[in-house]
Amino acid sequence: MLKRTMASLLALSVCLGMFASCTKDGDKDKSSKADPSSVVTTDEQDSVDNSELTTDSQLSIDEDIYKDLPVAGLTIDGKAVDTDGLVMLKVDGNDITFDQFRYYYFMVKMQLQGYYGVTDDQLEDEEMFKNFLDTVLNQIKWDAVTDKLAKENDISLNDDDLKTIADNQAKLKEQYGDNYEKQLKLEYLTNETFQYAMEHATLYQKLNDALFAEGGKFASTADDVVKAFNDGTYIHVKSILIPYEYAAEVAESETDSEGNVTKYEDLSLNEKLTKKKTAFADLSEDEQTKLKENAKKHADEVLKEAKADPSKFDDLIKEYGWDPGMENLEGYDITKETSFVQEYLDEAFKLKEGEIGFCENDSYGYFIILREKPDEAKIKENASQFIAQIDQNLANETYEPYLEKVTVENGEYYDKLVWGSIT
Repeated sequence: MLKRTMASLLALSVCLGMFASCTKDGDKDKSSKADPSSVVTTDEQDSVDNSELTTDSQLSIDEDIYKDLPVAGLTIDGKAVDTDGLVMLKVDGNDITFDQFRYYYFMVKMQLQGYYGVTDDQLEDEEMFKNFLDTVLNQIKWDAVTDKLAKENDISLNDDDLKTIADNQAKLKEQYGDNYEKQLKLEYLTNETFQYAMEHATLYQKLNDALFAEGGKFASTADDVVKAFNDGTYIHVKSILIPYEYAAEVAESETDSEGNVTKYEDLSLNEKLTKKKTAFADLSEDEQTKLKENAKKHADEVLKEAKADPSKFDDLIKEYGWDPGMENLEGYDITKETSFVQEYLDEAFKLKEGEIGFCENDSYGYFIILREKPDEAKIKENASQFIAQIDQNLANETYEPYLEKVTVENGEYYDKLVWGSIT
């Protein structure tokens, strides 16, 4: 299920998602690499700049979206329950009210739908719903740990923080005008839960900065990054992908309904690969088997050529490789937790520097992998990108022991929840 990393910031991103036109979009690289990194989905965490909401004039909104606003409610065993002052959980002795629980509940739902395509029908399954509730509870526990760690490190929200939050809320109210309360309802929020989310997001950011940002209590340095490469936590690899469908026949050109002609040779490598995959999928099982056998033979030949002269590996990538992520010839810096197919990771970490390996993934084909000696100067030059990942892992490790100790006491109705109980 959903991983919790930048938990409170993630919570805020969901809340502020409804105000997308009012926020400053961060630069995000959404480009995907065909192989091997795109094989396993990663959890993209969207941080939100809580201090830079724009001050555009009131928004023009299609009123139709407010026709069927969700009404907060709880139904148990077919009967409506009065939620006024209702406590759903006690977490570390603190009450989690129905409104707060509902906020987390629908935040998780939106994340699962957005990142994993989970549907309401799937959540009706008893086991799936149980996992869903576990994820909701984990979000709540994470914020409880944030509170505890912040207190231990003497971190709290000051007057400036609270003023920034209040100013942002005021700007949003101005922009949405009479629709502000409706928009909150549309997103399963109240003024109080929105405030609650923004305060936790701000507190988490302050805690993260104090502990793990540059100069923070536990922050890594460029020397730590070099050490991570030297001890094998990170390794640098390059690879040649020979996909099963590389020899599938495709049309040299296509003409659309308006008469525009697109030549195959003019497509990007990723577009060419997509065409090949489509052509391969349309073949019979016997025809696919023949192409796979052909790909294996071809991959063996490229492997033999690579081992004969590793210094020409870049030339072989340009001539034979089908991974768009390798077109720049810079290679990948990976750990054993990197979201690459497992066969790739297993083979890469078996290799010594300068060695070439070979593996197959039954969805993509064959990989010829070269493990290279990392460039220390380049590592230091790009240290910040590695530090961010190392420190995020460290942050998770810091939270884990606290999460295990969080106490949870279920309220009267918690164990009776089913999908659809909360609206």
